[in-house]
Amino acid sequence: MIKRAFASAGSCTMLLLNFTAAATAQQWVNVAPTTGYTAPQLMGVNANGSLIGGVEVTNDGLSQNVFWSPAGGKVIINPSPLGFIQMSGSCDTGLWVGSGLELQSRGYYRTAEILSRDGHVTSIGRSSNYEQSLAYDCDVTCTTVVGVQRSYVRTGNTSYSWYGRPFVWTPTGGRVELPHAVSGANYTTLVAVSRDGRIAAGYSGYQSGGVAVTWTASGGYQRLPLPPGSPASNQVTDMSGDGNVVVGTCYSAPGSSLTAVYWDAAGGHFIDTSGWNSRGPTLTNGNGSIIVGMGSLLGVPNSPEEGWVYTAAGGVRSAYQFLLGLGVPVPGDHNVVDIRGMSADGRTFCGIATNPVNGDSIGYVAIVPSPGAFLAIGAAGLVCVRRRRRTAAASA
Repeated sequence: MIKRAFASAGSCTMLLLNFTAAATAQQWVNVAPTTGYTAPQLMGVNANGSLIGGVEVTNDGLSQNVFWSPAGGKVIINPSPLGFIQMSGSCDTGLWVGSGLELQSRGYYRTAEILSRDGHVTSIGRSSNYEQSLAYDCDVTCTTVVGVQRSYVRTGNTSYSWYGRPFVWTPTGGRVELPHAVSGANYTTLVAVSRDGRIAAGYSGYQSGGVAVTWTASGGYQRLPLPPGSPASNQVTDMSGDGNVVVGTCYSAPGSSLTAVYWDAAGGHFIDTSGWNSRGPTLTNGNGSIIVGMGSLLGVPNSPEEGWVYTAAGGVRSAYQFLLGLGVPVPGDHNVVDIRGMSADGRTFCGIATNPVNGDSIGYVAIVPSPGAFLAIGAAGLVCVRRRRRTAAASA
């Protein structure tokens, strides 16, 4: 899933790391930004790895969507007069879900939409009693889309509070608003859905976090169990494509800071991120075997935020070391790596790498050349990415 953030201003070059199925060596391909735009910010990979999506912006804030594929290279998409659709989820047919900008009396807001690779936009719309609708994820055919409808109330001169409820959209049933999962909640959202559309995951309570839940059409909401010793969950950020693994954050003890966690059939499990000031997981792959997060190194002065990767075999390591372990020639001077996207099979990745000295950033796509190379990651602790999802709490 994807993190919606732009690289710092400055000299930017987008690089695409491309492997063929039989390749034995990696190749860097420089994909130049459109004239007047910064380097494309790659925001995600679809499930089968055939299409990478993102956005490029100007210094004046103008923006446009871009798609990249091994066969067609970079294609510019202008989905609306106001600019880009903020991409969140994608399917194997080349459709992406996200939110497009619209002008309202209180400023620019977003409406849930579906964007095709040829630029066609299908509006999911929003109810009149909400100011925004945000689509976060879709199934493999984009016939089930999940997200949230929300509005805000000001609580001070510079502060405000969001309230909202989740929705499920299908072509036949349209957008259906769901109730809150927890009594007394003012914000419930669904942020991920399985590839077959049978189960979704999210949280309920407040916009900043709450009770971790799953949802099915037949069974409604189910609370996810807390890991041993945890007094409360906080957020769900992603779910594996098979629907069997959910990732997010929980408190490890009363009064503690948030800790990375994943849930599977056996319950909730803390991820040992000792040595990191972790913001928690951001995405996982098709079967939940690779979990990606963000954080900064503890004990390192002025340590920048970068990606970390967890596998059962390799534990937690930096995304940079994870990619190097795959033989990916990450530039030595761009060693702060942010992973934003990963295909379901964990063989196609995209993200951002930054030079911590001068702030120069590059966008990258990496494709593991063969299943044999991919299998090696279990021992090596491979780093991978699906689309980096922006959590509901980070959306604006």
